[in-house]
Amino acid sequence: MRALPLISAVIGFTAAAAAAVAGWAWLGRPVPMVDAPSGRLQCLSYTVSYQDASPIDPDFKAPAGLMEDDMRRLRPLTDCIRTYSSLGSQGDAVAAAADAGIQVMLGIWISANDAANQSEIARAIELAKAHPAAIRSIIVGNEVLLRREMTPGRLAEYIRTVRAAVSAPVTYADIYEFWRRNAKLADDVDLVTIHVLPYWDDPTPVSIDAVQAHVQGIVDKARAAFPGKPMQIGEVGWP
Repeated sequence: MRALPLISAVIGFTAAAAAAVAGWAWLGRPVPMVDAPSGRLQCLSYTVSYQDASPIDPDFKAPAGLMEDDMRRLRPLTDCIRTYSSLGSQGDAVAAAADAGIQVMLGIWISANDAANQSEIARAIELAKAHPAAIRSIIVGNEVLLRREMTPGRLAEYIRTVRAAVSAPVTYADIYEFWRRNAKLADDVDLVTIHVLPYWDDPTPVSIDAVQAHVQGIVDKARAAFPGKPMQIGEVGWP
């Protein structure tokens, strides 16, 4: 009789653990892309990774053939990828995408480190000249104003440097609020790239039922703020 509580506890724990595993497996199951027109995405953010290796590790090197295999798998889903850096394996992704017939929104990672910025810019210009047909646009900086790592004036200088050296459209990517605060920056880009991430919007996350209306509302505000300026959404979604 004394063993019954222990047996009951073990059974309860086992059942709870099994339910937890089953729940996570269900959440992580592959699902068809039913919401994308014709099952394809207009563009997809891409960062090469391998096992536990971090792509932002300066010593990270993608195994041979990995990016080519990624592009083969992505080709039925999209004809465009967005990268966030021109250095290392992220820069090497341009050639893999070009070979697969995928265009690239080529990212230049801009930070408070001027030497690193110069390396990013030089490599991006090199890639743009080597693969002109594959570069859909060049994104000079990703939310660097949001992170308060640079002044708008210095960022504009970087943008103008890149714009003078390439033929592809040049842009900067940030949430609408920082475009609104730094509206003059739109004069230095070919198109405005906005991020709309409702889950992280202040003061509180938007509910999932209001996401589409929220996104449309921000797009409408951005269009009104920059009439006639070409615009694209650089990041959008829900975790």
